[in-house]
Amino acid sequence: MRTRHYLRRRILAGFALFGLTVVGFSIGTFVKAYYDGQDSLTEALINAEVARIQARFAMAGTAALPRQEPLYAYTRIDDMTPLHAELAAGLAPGLHEMDTGTGPAVERDMAIWVGELEGTSDPLWVVFDMPDVETIPRIARDYSELAVAYGAALLLFGGWLATTISRRISEPLERFAAEIEAQPPGQWRGDFAARYDVGEVGAMATALDTTIRRNRDLLERERVFMQNASHELRTPITVVRGAAEVLETLPELRGSRAQQIVQRIARASRDMTALTEAFLWLGREPDSNGDRAECDAEQVVKNALRQTLHLLQDKPVEVGIESAGSVTIGCRPELLEIALVNLLRNAFQHTESGRVDVVISNTAIEVLDTGPGIAVEDADRLKRRGRRGRDSDGFGLGLAIVDQLCERLGWRLEIDNRHSGGCRARIANLSA
Repeated sequence: MRTRHYLRRRILAGFALFGLTVVGFSIGTFVKAYYDGQDSLTEALINAEVARIQARFAMAGTAALPRQEPLYAYTRIDDMTPLHAELAAGLAPGLHEMDTGTGPAVERDMAIWVGELEGTSDPLWVVFDMPDVETIPRIARDYSELAVAYGAALLLFGGWLATTISRRISEPLERFAAEIEAQPPGQWRGDFAARYDVGEVGAMATALDTTIRRNRDLLERERVFMQNASHELRTPITVVRGAAEVLETLPELRGSRAQQIVQRIARASRDMTALTEAFLWLGREPDSNGDRAECDAEQVVKNALRQTLHLLQDKPVEVGIESAGSVTIGCRPELLEIALVNLLRNAFQHTESGRVDVVISNTAIEVLDTGPGIAVEDADRLKRRGRRGRDSDGFGLGLAIVDQLCERLGWRLEIDNRHSGGCRARIANLSA
């Protein structure tokens, strides 16, 4: 699963989350302030009424007790309404806020002050009681409107601020990426570290310059090695091939054991030439012109068979070619020949008797054998460098080279077992 990293989106998401958190906290603060203000107002009204009653009692010896919503004062339990009497029973001196969520005071805004008339031991109850739906509706509406306006303003301002900041943060990175993308392949023009100086983008530029410089040095060393290898490997191989060809023409070697050895040397030198060409070609940058040659598939197959038929000496194995007419492949002939030589070598080495057929079509070339086949778990493993079959005495390079050639040319190498027995190696997606 690919992980997507968008800096601007991350900044916007962070600001949005922060804004929503602040808005939620602010609305919560407004709600708490509303209820705290309502409780403070209720407490102030009760205390003012208690002070008024106490003052009148001190002046006249009697207290005028209010009995009108929202304030009710009592000096006797028997004078209370059933609801007030039920709530006031057993309350200690002080101010008590009633539970309006459940119980007898549900859906009402109620508080009870319990004390004594000054200078006497007579009890005094002052009750604040009014329906909750009618409690300070204008203040509640004002608080709600203020909370909504504050939240909207904060989100709008936060969105604008997040967009501005994210653009200012990502703009240098986007400009830096555009400059990198504009660099021609193999031509690293400028020193970005010097131009971007310090800071986060400067650190990225310094790291990129250092990495590019190291890779450029590595590529230069590889280029020099390729040039040296191209000359130093081809020259001795050519000498060996020439000497082997001369030895093969000597009359005194004909029919002798020495001639067989010379022929083996000649074949090995041809294999080394083909491998060297393959390695050098794989190590070069893709060349759209040089890699667009064409070749006759059947002729290349015949050339590959001539190089590998010696592996069937003393084996009762028949070889056949099936072709769907004249098939042209869009690649250099030596590249297809290298791939087929490796596939045919594997087929001949593992087939003790039966047949090996090469089937050519417009979209694929198949090498079919009647050998023991391969284990299912080895089908993809054998394509990796250094991996070989259980009964193979090679170095595990053949199929890895074929797989690399196919990948470079846009082909696909498939290896599986045939239903009738044996193995099938298939180069697919061929095109002229």
